[in-house]
Amino acid sequence: MAVAVVTLLAGRSEAQTTVRGTVYDSLGRAPLGGAMVQLVGGSGGRTATADSLGRFAFGDVADGKYMVSFFHPILDSLALQAPLREVVVANRASAQVDVALPSPVRLRAAICCMSATQDTGAIVIGIVRTATDGAPAEKASVAAQWAEMSISKAGTVRRMPRVVATTGDNGWFAICNVPRGGQMSLEATRGADSSEAIDVQVPNSGYLRRELFIAPTRRIAMGDSRIRVGDGRVTGTVISAADKQPLANARVGIANGPQARTNERGEFSITNAPLGTRMLDVRALGYYPEHRDIDVEVGGAPVRVSLMTMRSVLDTIKVTARAISTDIAGFEQRSQTGAGRYYGAEFISRFGLSSADQVLKRVPGLKIVHDFSTSDDIITMRSASAVHGDPTGGSCSPNVYVNNVRLGEATADDIDSWAPVNKIIGIEVYNAGFAPPQFSEGMSSCGSIVIWTKR
Repeated sequence: MAVAVVTLLAGRSEAQTTVRGTVYDSLGRAPLGGAMVQLVGGSGGRTATADSLGRFAFGDVADGKYMVSFFHPILDSLALQAPLREVVVANRASAQVDVALPSPVRLRAAICCMSATQDTGAIVIGIVRTATDGAPAEKASVAAQWAEMSISKAGTVRRMPRVVATTGDNGWFAICNVPRGGQMSLEATRGADSSEAIDVQVPNSGYLRRELFIAPTRRIAMGDSRIRVGDGRVTGTVISAADKQPLANARVGIANGPQARTNERGEFSITNAPLGTRMLDVRALGYYPEHRDIDVEVGGAPVRVSLMTMRSVLDTIKVTARAISTDIAGFEQRSQTGAGRYYGAEFISRFGLSSADQVLKRVPGLKIVHDFSTSDDIITMRSASAVHGDPTGGSCSPNVYVNNVRLGEATADDIDSWAPVNKIIGIEVYNAGFAPPQFSEGMSSCGSIVIWTKR
């Protein structure tokens, strides 16, 4: 809890006045409501709670010099002490004193031990907790990973930098000097306990805070694969973003875990879900899929998901139609690099193919697996470890892109909806670790399928 403290430095007089001010969150760029503000004088202290606008006030304050500070839960997550401010009360005049969290620049400089004038990149901080009781997890490892591409005379080189931090006894961690304004993966582990490797977007401000929850998981056989299960339960509702109506028969599932379908009221319930921070996939025919991170905790709150129609998403990218046409030329250029496998419209016409699954079945390394639990045709390919020679590496679901729009781990039906086979003019297939940066979001251990269509 954050408390603003005012310490009396000089003697009192009988004159009484008001001390007021605002507590501000410089990181979130908003008032910090709920902060506990304490005014401490020579004869004792007083406490007030900041309102939703961060405002606080103390009446009948004697003349003198005071120091102001505050406490709030966010300070604990930052492992910071409340800053101090001096205020002078004199001659019955009202006094104004504002307190705030440090700015992202100062925060990065303080935590990463660098000058505030130096460019320290971005910083990711947070607390790792156990999903069963929310207790801080000390000595947990937090790994951040992202993609970097460098171009030289020798060619294009793709790197996957990885930075690991260890939590303190309060579960707190900090990872310095990660790239700003991009996507990276974040994962926490401690012994047999772990979170999922989740996708996070690092803002241009250079500061990201994210709590991670860990828990033990186990794997059970499900068809031709093994899925991760646990003792958690995820409930919620799926609706259409356009009209707020419930979506029936939408597929909702934990990535690499159990799945469920929504009922006629758009409600779903996933049992045997692995506890901890996980990725939730939500798909409905005709809607843009949702891929978000959630915290599966004991007694966790229901999840509410709004899906956008594919038409509305496509409408938002019409202005980039010329850029998409340019990327068709990029398709031709990339086909000369040999980093992936490339198929033009003649590939489809040659065999008279009429659906996405028929097209993809003919691509070496891709398989279409029917999931009897969801009645979906799932696209799979070899995982990163299998590509690098691990015989136990198994298969995975690749990221799918259609005209620069990421569908995530799309099914064959999803692709048919987005890219009718008679409009496909180009397909790129990349194994894990070989996709260009624009087609490797999420630092997935799987590869990517990129599809281009006629306008």
